[in-house]
Amino acid sequence: MPQDAAESSNSHARSRAPSKSRSESSYAHHPKSALPWSVHRLQLPPPIGLGIASVNFPSPSPFPRYRYAVPATATQSGDFFLFGGLVDDKPHKDLYRFSTRDRSATLLQTAGDIPSRRIGHASALVSNMLFVWGGHTYKNNIGGKNVEGHDNGLYKLNLGSREWIRVDVQGQCPVGRYNHTITPVGSKLFLFGGQVDARYLNDLWSFDLDSREHWPTGVCEHMYNDVIYYQLDRHPAGSFMNLHLVQKCHLPVSGTYPYHTGTSCSCLSPPSSSCQSDYTKNSFA
Repeated sequence: MPQDAAESSNSHARSRAPSKSRSESSYAHHPKSALPWSVHRLQLPPPIGLGIASVNFPSPSPFPRYRYAVPATATQSGDFFLFGGLVDDKPHKDLYRFSTRDRSATLLQTAGDIPSRRIGHASALVSNMLFVWGGHTYKNNIGGKNVEGHDNGLYKLNLGSREWIRVDVQGQCPVGRYNHTITPVGSKLFLFGGQVDARYLNDLWSFDLDSREHWPTGVCEHMYNDVIYYQLDRHPAGSFMNLHLVQKCHLPVSGTYPYHTGTSCSCLSPPSSSCQSDYTKNSFA
């Protein structure tokens, strides 16, 4: 349609439209306030390989997918790392880097002891190391069929060299599981809860990154300090909309643990900004 015809058509439509009240008109021209959430289209730079020439095609889009793992914190440069998850009902073991600077998602090639395809796992970022633990795993046997299981191995990725190492853990290890949480506190990783088939867990473990030892943390002497942070996720009675909120919980001295849940220190109703336990009173608030 010619421009003058289009302008005429628009003018005619405006003349027929009902007039707005003064309040509606002023609201329409008032700038929108800043909201806590916003939507942005991801840029997809070419994948980054290891020691090979760069390609000129974009990275595949990482979404839609679910039951993947992303640490609750970013690197100093503002990067997040996504590992694994389910895409079109198929488990993956790919790694993406999300940059908050240019809003991009880049597929990264890695080497070493790459964790197998998995869902429901958890990850944590400590300095320039990405840790992945647990999950419902899928491996191919000789016949090409999927062999499912629950991995209790700890994997460490050097973000500089992009090489995976399966950490040699000393001492007792927690049973493999999925839908759990892992939180770094100082030189330790804390693991809480999770699920093994139809059984929900509420045990608490820590892993010392210096001594490479696992041990249960049911008493005060076994913790880095009296505060640990959990990432909110799913509850067996329902869903908290999968928002990755951080809840603050004080650890109990004895065996008084949070409600059995797939992850996190959970309230039976959607939690407030702080769902916490006073370890001196063995009570949750």
